[in-house]
Amino acid sequence: QLSDFLHRLMFWIDTGNISKVERSTLYGTQRVTLAVHNNTYRAGITLDRRRKLIFWLNERNSIESIDYNGQNRRKVFQRRAVNFRAITFISSDLFVFNWRMSGSVYRLNPSN
Repeated sequence: QLSDFLHRLMFWIDTGNISKVERSTLYGTQRVTLAVHNNTYRAGITLDRRRKLIFWLNERNSIESIDYNGQNRRKVFQRRAVNFRAITFISSDLFVFNWRMSGSVYRLNPSN
């Protein structure tokens, strides 16, 4: 679970029967499903709070994003033979941990 205190929102991935990215107020009210995806494992999620974007690991080899309102969903990155396990956003870049490649870390610019 991640929080954006400035916008008074929290975000998480529900990995129930149908996995989805969700949002609510900090009090847990106004719960909204922003995206449905095919994760079958507990995926990583991170926020670009300045641009109001959510990034998550979808499957084990791709990264997707969507804005805080559930608009503009896009695939940011996908590559075969990787096994992403964790994701974080720092400054203007995404960093993802690749379990398969001896624990290597990818640095990605989500703008391009």
